[in-house]
This record gives sequence, structure tokens and C-alpha cells, in this order.
Amino acid sequence: MPDAPASQLDPDIASENAPAPQPASQPALNPAQKRRLGWELLLIIIAVWLPHFYLSIHYVLLPPTSPSHLSFGDQEFWEITATLRSIAIVLLVLMLAGVDWQTHGFKRLSMKDLLFTILACAAVYVVRWVAGYWIPILLGPFFRDLAGLHHNAAVPGKIRPEGGFEHLILAFQYLLGGFSEELFFRAYLLPRWKLFSGSIVKAVIFSTVLFALVHIYQGAYAFIRSGVFGLMFACLFLWSRRVLPISIGHAFNNLSLYAGI
Repeated sequence: MPDAPASQLDPDIASENAPAPQPASQPALNPAQKRRLGWELLLIIIAVWLPHFYLSIHYVLLPPTSPSHLSFGDQEFWEITATLRSIAIVLLVLMLAGVDWQTHGFKRLSMKDLLFTILACAAVYVVRWVAGYWIPILLGPFFRDLAGLHHNAAVPGKIRPEGGFEHLILAFQYLLGGFSEELFFRAYLLPRWKLFSGSIVKAVIFSTVLFALVHIYQGAYAFIRSGVFGLMFACLFLWSRRVLPISIGHAFNNLSLYAGI
């Protein structure tokens, strides 16, 4: 009679030889769930993304010939109000959907957030240097001026602040805007579109294209650069699953561009 295998004699050996448990894959949506998620995505894109895209196209087709008639305070008030509205819509939809908040980047603050914030700010400089060198070479003067899209990163009709208090308001608006865009394009759109389409690659491409389109008013150069930054922020979010550091990196990019740093 042949000897019994060692794994049958020693349970410790059997447990060591046993295959490691595989992580459970995310269950596929049934047709009703997919249809419901599709309507959710459509409605939130209409409510949050479409107004910004409309303004971008309006700036491209009908660029302002003179500064806005609003004061700096009035202009910032309406921009901050619109930003808060977008944040409220996304958070309300996530709350009603009963999602796992950690999947969407909301985790308890820790030292990792500081490290990822430093990483995001450093990545901004690296990507900006690479994009600033290669994009003008790849675009060329013809495409840079195509359809009236000029090499211009400034916001048409934007009133520049005066004094320390107005600069603080602008910094707050940039920080809030960075959080709003990262909340929608990365924290919301990436996980929800992945769940809807079944592909993280499709989710990254879709969110990056939408992100670039709302910056088309800044010109062809800024449009391509926004796509590069959107791809970078998507990768950082998928790696860290933390929305706050990415938002600070986003705001840092906007502030440093404004300051010319």
C-alpha cells in the first residue's frame, strides 16, 4: 500500500499547499441595474458637465470682446455658487446610490494623504514640463490656430483680482474648483463608468475626454494639455483611491499656472 501524501498527514502542510483564495470579482449588473445606472450617469452628466461644456463652446464661437461687466466679487460669487452646486449634486447622487465611499476616494485622513499630495504636486510639474515641451512641437502652428482655438491658457473675460483679500478668494475658488472637478471626473465618473461599461480603460478614456472638452475654450494647446493632466489625475486616483490629495494637486496646478510659476 503506497504511503499517504504528507499533506494528508499534516494539516499545516495541507494549508500551505492549498491555493490562495482569489479576491471576489465585482458582480455584473443585471439589465435593470445597468439601465438604472445608465440613467444616473446621463442625468448627472447633463446636470454637472453639460453647463461647463456649453460655456466652453460659447467662448469658442463667441469670444468676449471686452471684460465682464461684473465686479471681481460678483464673478467669484457666481463661480463659487456653481461649484458648490456641482459638488452637492455629485455627493447627493452618491449618497442615494448607497455606494462604498472608500471606492470613490473618501478615506480617513492619514499620513498617506500628505505623501500623495506631495506626489500629486510633483507630478504636476513633471507632466507640465513634458507637455510644455512636446505639445507645441506635435501640434504645430496650423493646428494651434485651427477653428479659432489659440494658444491661450487665460480665461476669456476673466477679471484679475486686486489686493490680498481678492487673491485669497481666488485661491479658495481654485481649491474648491479642483475638488469639484476631481470629485466628478475621477471620484464619481471613474468607478461608476467602470461599473457601467465593465472596463476601467473605457472609464479612464471617457472621463479624460470629458475633462478635456470643458477646457476647450482655452485653446488647442490647453485642450490637449488638459487631456494629459486628466489622464495623469485618473492614474493617480486609481493608484491612491484618495480624492483629497488629487484635488489639492489639481488646485496647485491651476494656481501655479495663474501665478506663472
